[in-house]
Amino acid sequence: MQRSEPMRWLIAGLALMQLAIPLAYIAAGEARINAFLTNDDTYYYLQTAWNARHLGFVTFDGINATNGVQFLWFCVLYGLAFLSGDKSTFLALASTAAIVLTCAPYAVMWRLSGDNSRRREALLGVFMALWWFLICAYPPNQYLSGLESPLHASIIWLIVLQYIRIYRRLSIGPVRSSSALFLVVLLILNTWTRLDSFGLSASFLVLLLLTIDGPLHPVSPSVSFTRSLPLATYIAGALVVAAGTVTLFAFFWLAGGSLMPVSAIVKGHQVNRLSLGAFYNWSLVLFPLRIQGANLLNILGILAMFGSMWKLIGMRVASGDRAIAVLRLVAITLGASVLVHSIATFGMFRYYYFWYLSASFTYWTIALALFGVELVERRAWGHRMTAVLGAAVAVPVVCLWWLREPPNNLAATRYEAGKWIDANVEADAVVGSFNAGQLGYFSNRSVVNLDGLINNVRYFENVLRTQSPAALSAYMDQVGIDYLADHIVGTTWRPLIERQFITIQEFRLASGGSVRVMKRVR
Repeated sequence: MQRSEPMRWLIAGLALMQLAIPLAYIAAGEARINAFLTNDDTYYYLQTAWNARHLGFVTFDGINATNGVQFLWFCVLYGLAFLSGDKSTFLALASTAAIVLTCAPYAVMWRLSGDNSRRREALLGVFMALWWFLICAYPPNQYLSGLESPLHASIIWLIVLQYIRIYRRLSIGPVRSSSALFLVVLLILNTWTRLDSFGLSASFLVLLLLTIDGPLHPVSPSVSFTRSLPLATYIAGALVVAAGTVTLFAFFWLAGGSLMPVSAIVKGHQVNRLSLGAFYNWSLVLFPLRIQGANLLNILGILAMFGSMWKLIGMRVASGDRAIAVLRLVAITLGASVLVHSIATFGMFRYYYFWYLSASFTYWTIALALFGVELVERRAWGHRMTAVLGAAVAVPVVCLWWLREPPNNLAATRYEAGKWIDANVEADAVVGSFNAGQLGYFSNRSVVNLDGLINNVRYFENVLRTQSPAALSAYMDQVGIDYLADHIVGTTWRPLIERQFITIQEFRLASGGSVRVMKRVR
């Protein structure tokens, strides 16, 4: 049997390159990490985990308890905070963890590629690696953002791998209860990583049941449900789901006083389902490649999603071709969950969609790999030559993207403003900001988040729900806000801010406007 080391080493090479490029920015220090590998919301997590470690409760500003985080990623960062002596080291560790997690799916692709380079599993593995390499790297500053997306992606790929292992096991005999229960545990971890990913977990749970006991069994499909595992396994699975659900909502309640994270409550309050922008946002979660400013072109991604699902559903799979059959089932399940999620959240503001991309990325990686193998075999191209040519195209493209990627000017300017506040503002000052992440992390001051995403639910109920400037003024009196720092404030609040604050320092933005540090006039 001919070994598949050449194909597998190609997968390993792509993983190492995707790991090495961002690590070069991490080695350059916190300013480069901030400008290339993070965004403002990254620091909502970092600052909250850091404060939880040092203050003993879940808080972004050191004043208000909050639950505006995704549970599992927050737990990871909380653990990393114990390994960090200062916030610069903590930022580097968290960024490294995010990058490693983004590269972890290559291990799944390696495992799925098989041990024979002439078999289609090897080509499928390489194609998945190539598409993952391209999708995650474009554009460089969106996916490697220090948020929960890389962790979410790793868990989704583990779900894919475990389901495939169960499917293959069923091809030769009964599956063990432990294998099914391990998949259930992964589905719980998936929901812990993103609460709104419960639809994906539910989809794979249904797929598991249909595969073990129903019409999707690879050897003996049954129209009716026939229990093949011990009853205790189903009871144990139900208990795992119940325990995972109770744990998740107990965290939200104990951390911030509401069963839903305040970030979800705020975002749900901002739904606008009838705007053209809502359709553009829809395309962001359905199709992984988007061109800045080309809204109409990006909307074609919606058509691409439905077209690819149609092709997968109609794809003919030869009898006994289980490698294609199981990946087709996985892709259809992922695609269906992405569509359901995108419709349920249709109209929420744009930035929300940047974080729910892992399922979409995984779907397109698998779907495009399936389509690619189908094309190669129809044209009778050589597997190794096709894989090498694919890498010869993908690697220069990704390197060009990264070489041309400029530092994020807004992030760099907010970093500069945060450092200025750290050096020039009283140590006990309380600062308000609608975009508080970088300013809160780098200023080492109590920075209260005024857009509500990482504040307490009472702030949403008393200020944001009413949209009352008088309520915001009363809130600033209550928490003792002395300064306000930001590059933009909403039209609702602008008259109040201009009346009560004067600018004491201004940092110009390359795109126009500025990040202003303002002091309150009593």
